[in-house]
Amino acid sequence: WIRSPEYPAIALSDALEHLEAFDARFAQSQVQLNELRDAWGFKSKPYIGRIAAALRYYGLFISKGVGRDRKIFVSNEGRKYLTGHQEVKREVIRAAALRPAALAKFWSKWGGNRPEGAACLDELVLNNGFTEAGARGFLKIYDATIGFAKLGKADNAQIGYEPDAPKREKSGEQIEIQ
Repeated sequence: WIRSPEYPAIALSDALEHLEAFDARFAQSQVQLNELRDAWGFKSKPYIGRIAAALRYYGLFISKGVGRDRKIFVSNEGRKYLTGHQEVKREVIRAAALRPAALAKFWSKWGGNRPEGAACLDELVLNNGFTEAGARGFLKIYDATIGFAKLGKADNAQIGYEPDAPKREKSGEQIEIQ
């Protein structure tokens, strides 16, 4: 079974909407994954997990604990976005856009001028381990996130980003997903 490299299931703009919905419902509380169903209006637990993972990829959520004891809450960056004003929000958005490792990797290669069509798909599938469907999904997330964050050529140096992946807990320890 072939699987594409990991990347957020939703674009950053959608992740921020979910962050705001979480904050409106739970504020600074720590909640279990199943409690997000009502806040986000989803019935499917796996989809809720993918959305929560996307918020972790962007650095907006933190997850602690394992199994039924796992709790999710807003990170410092997420709180900064929720309470900040226009320029602070803009800084958080720009940094969050490049926090997921896959987005950062291809931003450093392509910037805002990614290859078009088949050339781009070939790069992802033949050289980077994506499935055809995974490559198409990744490109939608990449384009939407980079466009929403309004990243330009100078942003790599200005943001000083460090790609980060969500943490997956094992035996109470957090390990990075690669």
